[in-house]
Amino acid sequence: RQRPPTLTACCIRCISDNFTYFRSLEGLPNELVQQLFVELVHKRLLHLEQLPLVSSIADASFPHYPMMSNEWLQLMGRTFHNVTRLDLSYCIDITDQGIHALPGLTSLTMLKLDGCLRLGDAAMQSVGELQN
Repeated sequence: RQRPPTLTACCIRCISDNFTYFRSLEGLPNELVQQLFVELVHKRLLHLEQLPLVSSIADASFPHYPMMSNEWLQLMGRTFHNVTRLDLSYCIDITDQGIHALPGLTSLTMLKLDGCLRLGDAAMQSVGELQN
C-alpha cells in the first residue's frame, strides 16, 4: 500500500509546479526553500531569473544541470552567501570565467567540478583563492 504524501511534500510540489508565478519566498523557512530547490533542480524548472529566490540555501547541487552557465555562477557569487556545498559536476557549459566568480561564496566548504571539461588552469587558480 502506498502512503499518502506529507503536507510538506504536497506544498513543495505545488510551489515547484507554479514557481514562475512567485516573486518572493519570504516567510518560508530555509529548510523548505532547500527542499524546494532540490525539487526544482530535479524537475529542471529552475531558471536564471528565479535563482535569487533560492539564494538562502546551504547545499546547491546542480549535477548535469543543462542550464548552468557562467552567468549563473556570476549571479550565485553575488547572492548565495549561505551556500556551503556546491556541486557543478558535469555542467559542461561552465568555464574559467564562471569559476572566477566563486570567491564571492564566502561560506563555501565543498566544491565538486567532476566532468567540467572546459575548465583550465585559471579556474584552478580561482578555486585556490576560495576562503574556506
